Amino acid sequence: MTLLSTYMDFNALLTLEAFIMFLFLLPFYIVIFFMIVAARHARNERRLAHELRVMAADEEARYNRSRREAREREEKRIKEEALLREATRQVSHHDNTSDNDDEGGLQIFHKNNRPAPWMVASGVLPSRDRKRS
Repeated sequence: MTLLSTYMDFNALLTLEAFIMFLFLLPFYIVIFFMIVAARHARNERRLAHELRVMAADEEARYNRSRREAREREEKRIKEEALLREATRQVSHHDNTSDNDDEGGLQIFHKNNRPAPWMVASGVLPSRDRKRS
């Protein structure tokens, strides 16, 4: 009987020691748990920051592309205006130097003050028949 009680006391002692060790190590377990949570949070933050950087870069590229397209449209408009001014100057110079309109020269406007077909076909002037949007 004493052997059995000794065994049970030893078993209880091991259980008590295990419980004390658990209580002693509990703060470390808590710290490790929060370190794991913090590491996951930091990883998610880095992932979100990367996604934001990618989105910002895409937005900047889209903005730069729209600015470049606007600049190209403006340059094209300026070139068209310069061509029109030059053509108008050549026609007015032709009108001032000659009494006959059928002699050479650059014809910009056609009958009834409409753009000449070659100006519409080349894209320099829009057709007045089409409505501008």
